[in-house]
Amino acid sequence: EFESLMVFQPVSLILKTISTTRSYLSRREYNVTILDCIMSAAKGGCEVVKEGKAEVLFTRTVFYNPVQEFNRDLSVSVIRMFTEEFLNSKGIKVSFTENMKEVESVQKEISVTEGEGQHGQGESTTTAEGAPEDGGCGDPAVHAGVICEEGIHVLEALAASGLRSIRYAKEIPGVKNIITNDIAAEAVEAMKRNIAHNHLEAIVNASQADACLLMYQNPSHFDVIDLDPYGCAAQFIDPSVHAVRPGGLLCVTCTDMTVLCGNYGETCFTKYGAYSVKATYSHEMALRILLYTLQASATRCSRYIEPLLSVSADFYIRVFVRVHSGQAEAKHSARKTAVVYICTYCENFSLQRFGQIVSKSNGNTKFTAANGPTVPERCDNCGGRYHISGPMWAEPLHNRSFVNKLLEHVKDHNSQFNTAARLEGLLTVISEEVPNGTFYYPISKFCNFIRAICPPQIKVRSAIMNAGYQVSGTHCSAEGIKTDAPPSVVWDILRAWEKENPVKREKLPPQALHILEKGTSINVSFELHPDANPPSRNQKLRRFQQNPEKYWGPKKKAGPVAPQESLKERKHRRQGKRSRQEDGKPETGAAEVKVNHSELSSSQRSTCK
Repeated sequence: EFESLMVFQPVSLILKTISTTRSYLSRREYNVTILDCIMSAAKGGCEVVKEGKAEVLFTRTVFYNPVQEFNRDLSVSVIRMFTEEFLNSKGIKVSFTENMKEVESVQKEISVTEGEGQHGQGESTTTAEGAPEDGGCGDPAVHAGVICEEGIHVLEALAASGLRSIRYAKEIPGVKNIITNDIAAEAVEAMKRNIAHNHLEAIVNASQADACLLMYQNPSHFDVIDLDPYGCAAQFIDPSVHAVRPGGLLCVTCTDMTVLCGNYGETCFTKYGAYSVKATYSHEMALRILLYTLQASATRCSRYIEPLLSVSADFYIRVFVRVHSGQAEAKHSARKTAVVYICTYCENFSLQRFGQIVSKSNGNTKFTAANGPTVPERCDNCGGRYHISGPMWAEPLHNRSFVNKLLEHVKDHNSQFNTAARLEGLLTVISEEVPNGTFYYPISKFCNFIRAICPPQIKVRSAIMNAGYQVSGTHCSAEGIKTDAPPSVVWDILRAWEKENPVKREKLPPQALHILEKGTSINVSFELHPDANPPSRNQKLRRFQQNPEKYWGPKKKAGPVAPQESLKERKHRRQGKRSRQEDGKPETGAAEVKVNHSELSSSQRSTCK
């Protein structure tokens, strides 16, 4: 029956792998995994997923989320720009154009000995179909899919299926070696299967190891390290800073947004060393907390970070930072770090930096502690109390020149990315962001505080620009605006708007009355400013994508196949889970599910599957 169901080789490889790993699988896991493979074979084998130039094979025991294709497209484009700069500094050009020399796959390494070719004795080269035999570095330009001996070393520490690494190997020119690592045996087998399926054994090496241990064992070895864990990345930050070369690139994803956005501030402090407070601009706060954690880790190693791009998208945040060495610049970390005072009612905010640079009379400078506090005991806008959040990164989130270069690259090669329209829209919005604005202002939320009608965003932007300040949108929120104007100016504009559109003050809370009774300190003009409408809006770019399908978001962790459970049943089973854990009681229904499943026969499991 097995042989009749095996449609193509990968299924037989899976079954062979399962049989060799029988010793460490429980009977339940073994039988269920066999059934999973049989059903996959009956449907034509493993599920085949094509993304970019990669084609990978999936079973249900390995994690894969199609939502993250945008994340992977963005990562490919960023690493391309980094690699281009890296190789240009060595006098090597790279090519992103699809032509005869840009190959679809890489074959196994071929050794050319004396008398067999133009290479000398003992020289070894890796070639690909239709590619030059020198591995790419002797060609006028290096192409993707060809090993470059002067190229970058890449580590994907938590690879799961290896899809990301395979895309890097096939789409990024100038790569020398990629280590794709995971601690799970099932994931490593999936990697090996996918690497062989894409003929990338010469470039991509599968590894089964603890990610932290692997990075600590290879100090200053990798040019690019990609961390995309399931949840929090904090435990991998110290070893990644240790393992990246000076000037190297760290790509870090975090999906624990409920922690970073203030729902569990105490948990955020234990993981990231910063306390998060729930506010309308929490997604930008999450980016700044992650950057602070990276900076704090780098500073302990006499290093410092340079954020190239910081993105909040869908259900996660993603940052791309370069890590440089230098004790002198590392000392500036106190000046780049701040706590934030946030009003509990009107969400006014004020930064308190830890350090400052003071100029001496002889022209020298020295570092001193910053003066504070920067706010009174109560908010001078509404009279509310302040909460303290942080520490967090207080400098710009992006490198403007790098973002502009990246945007041009995406425009020139949009046919190579399935999410090119969204990439272009996001990067355009980021390129427009005011660089020295800390958080964005949620105008609709501010209007809700004073029960006023929300003004059109173009009127608010015009009023800020007419007052002499810069203003932009933010990629974190469709309703937010960023500006270098102080909060008092924004509230003066809203007070002026309320005078034109008065609200009934009889039922307003005292904080709202306090806001409206204050006078304005500037002359507010809502006259349309010629630059109030940003280019990204005029060009009708895809700035904020709607979810294309239902349940578009994070997926459940991969694991052995379990009985099917409806969403309603799962919600019912998990109701009150936290309180039961605190009381030391087992999860309702968990024991029953486990016992019932273990008692199923193989035929019953097949029916359940």
